[in-house]
Amino acid sequence: MPLVGDPVSQPFLHVGLHGVGFGMIANGGESLKRVRIVVTFQALAEIGHTDEIIGFPVALACFDGFRNRIEVAASQKFDRIGPALQEFEGVPTVLLMTGDPI
Repeated sequence: MPLVGDPVSQPFLHVGLHGVGFGMIANGGESLKRVRIVVTFQALAEIGHTDEIIGFPVALACFDGFRNRIEVAASQKFDRIGPALQEFEGVPTVLLMTGDPI
């Protein structure tokens, strides 16, 4: 069950996971399920071919440039982990890190 972009979701700084978060939607038949995606600063630096992303504005710019790739990677990881999807802060969350194919 692939994830699809949530047109109302705006990217945000996720301090606890040191990354940029945003929402996607899993369509499981008749019900829609919101899923939080967090891509770490390190993963953003890796796909942006930079040494290190220091602050949120730079990370956000990198996220904006690669959002389509990030959404595809999040959907693929969601499909791989399926029922093992963990909740973080009470919300189903997919964490994209270095080493994840983005």
